[in-house]
Amino acid sequence: MQHQVKKSRCALLKHAVRAAAVLLFVLSSEAAAAKTTRPNLIFIIADQHCADMMSCAGNKYVQTPSMDRLAQHGVRFTRAYVTHPVCIPSRASFMTGKMPTQCQGDVQSHTSLGSTMKQAGYDTGYFGKWHIQPRQTENNLSWHGFDTINTRGVDSEKARLSVDFIKRKRDQPFFMITSLLNPHDICQWARIHSGVNDEMRNGDIGPAPAPSKCPPLPANFDPPLDEPEVVRQRLVHDKRARTSVHPTSDWTESDWRQYRWAYCRLIELVDAQIGRLLDALEESGQLENTLIIYSSDHGDGNASHRWNQKVVLYEEAIRLPMIVSWKGQTRPGVTDERLVSMNLDLLPTFCEFAGVEFKEELAGKSLRPLVMADTKNDPAEQLHPFVVTETKLFDDIKGRALTTGRLKYIVYSAGKRPEQLFDLESDPGEMNSLVGHPDYQAELQRHRQLLQNWTDSIGDSFSIAHVK
Repeated sequence: MQHQVKKSRCALLKHAVRAAAVLLFVLSSEAAAAKTTRPNLIFIIADQHCADMMSCAGNKYVQTPSMDRLAQHGVRFTRAYVTHPVCIPSRASFMTGKMPTQCQGDVQSHTSLGSTMKQAGYDTGYFGKWHIQPRQTENNLSWHGFDTINTRGVDSEKARLSVDFIKRKRDQPFFMITSLLNPHDICQWARIHSGVNDEMRNGDIGPAPAPSKCPPLPANFDPPLDEPEVVRQRLVHDKRARTSVHPTSDWTESDWRQYRWAYCRLIELVDAQIGRLLDALEESGQLENTLIIYSSDHGDGNASHRWNQKVVLYEEAIRLPMIVSWKGQTRPGVTDERLVSMNLDLLPTFCEFAGVEFKEELAGKSLRPLVMADTKNDPAEQLHPFVVTETKLFDDIKGRALTTGRLKYIVYSAGKRPEQLFDLESDPGEMNSLVGHPDYQAELQRHRQLLQNWTDSIGDSFSIAHVK
């Protein structure tokens, strides 16, 4: 009898061991499956692309079939803003998820997006323009985290390297940043058009047609009423600004129309490179397992307020294209008007898709709940109550913009008329500042206080004491 009990116990023990082994195998298999089914992640970033310059945004003067293709399968955010309308601070910001002022000193004191993805088990690659200071960050693998990195070459070469990376055989998901230079060549085009010696870095786009065959001038072509004094001072404050950055002081309306034509052609060059990446994903059977985000490091004046390039805080310079697309998974063909901070929201978005818990405190938020087809989503629920953009016009002249949705507040650190307040719903071109309007004094005070609270909270030394 005792022998039978002992035998039964042994049988039960063996059964339990086998069951535990099976359960462990199942759990391990599920964990492995979860790990292998994480999507590939791609960030395609252009340089100097403003928000509305895509055919999927309704612009009939530019054709962007590849961007349209991304938008067809995903969500296009129409109110995505940059944290700084200049390359270097913007790129440090999206790489760390921090505001530019927080990256001053040593950007490497913050954890990078690339190292986060590498530690999460992704095969990491970076191809294209780097432009994060100090320059040695490019060679610091322990900080940037990219297993493969190549920052040289023209856009066509950057796309080729990206395609090669996509097609590699691997047993893990990949994270890739493709950083294209265009439409930044519009800076070179403006100089060449003004008789300054320069060359198009990514290939010639040919001569501009007659102005009558070019896009018309924007409705906000002229500067706004009561524009802050320091904005126009930037155009003339030194020789470099007059001849190299903004060689436009003598331009006629015809010159500006040809500028807008050239800008469209350069964006189409960007679109063609994006198409090469999408084709490579499709050919390798990875398109439906890859999340793609497309955006830019800042915009371009594009003749609005007679402005070329960036730096200022008008919409054309700080509002960006931003598309989040995962074929078959994201909400297809959706336009979302909620406020997004591209630089701050990018890192937490990629972290959530990768299943990573980021250790540092971030002001940004993941866009995953807003874009996935299988999540509950209330369009009326805002991601952010406001977004903030920083800038430095020249010398020690700084500026800040705070957008709460319908209203947008701008303030510069010096000069006459340093403030602007715009109703972007009734005045999308930012032509009529409401700073002196009696009906908007409460909103003016509210926006001032929101900005001051924000700068205080992140350790930004910018002050609005001179306008109170």
